[in-house]
Amino acid sequence: MKRIFTLLTLIGLTGSAWAQCTPDASNTTDLITPSPQDLNTNLEVGIPYDETITLNVPADTTIFILTVDIDSVTISNVNGLPSGINYQCQNSNCSTPGGQQGCVSIFGTPDQAGTYNVILDITVHTASTTLPQTETITVIVSEPNSVANLTAEQVGLTVYPNPVKESANVRFNMSSESEVSVRVFNVLGGVVYQSQELGSVGVNSIELPSQSWNAGYYLLNIEIDGKQFNQKFSIIR
Repeated sequence: MKRIFTLLTLIGLTGSAWAQCTPDASNTTDLITPSPQDLNTNLEVGIPYDETITLNVPADTTIFILTVDIDSVTISNVNGLPSGINYQCQNSNCSTPGGQQGCVSIFGTPDQAGTYNVILDITVHTASTTLPQTETITVIVSEPNSVANLTAEQVGLTVYPNPVKESANVRFNMSSESEVSVRVFNVLGGVVYQSQELGSVGVNSIELPSQSWNAGYYLLNIEIDGKQFNQKFSIIR
């Protein structure tokens, strides 16, 4: 059940109109294509965004110790989308039958910078019951043509080792002394760590207290003088 909800959480950067999209027929095994770690949740004001995500909904799932058939999985509501971003499913009710492929087209041109918590209402339908779930994913929209859009590579932002087994270390470069805001998000958009640091000229290093964090994918976000940089990493146990 958790695998289905995680799958659908990662397609949440969407709107409400309907149009036909085409699933990727070359991949019928992965729950979601592109994979979660490859899904871009960093957008830029004025830059068009367009991506089609393919869903391979399982024919059944396990609830406690029982295996039940899945009739369909439906995205029933999406709130908190960045202004200018919409979604279109493969059919008008955003429903994918169990054992079949579905898809979602994510498109639009964001027109307002900010950090958005997109909230999804998801329903799994079985023969005997419906199983609702609410999930959240964080989307960052940056200002156009600004230093805020420099890549992590250009400031040398690195998380190592990656994947992380115990402690995670962060390294980045600064050209002047400044306050640094550090945040780490999990795949559901929840903040698992945040701190304020005083960065110095040159190479800076920070150790994250990741020993107690669950295995999975994470997004590191640092803010320096109003400029945001992101780096994805994973934890394995």
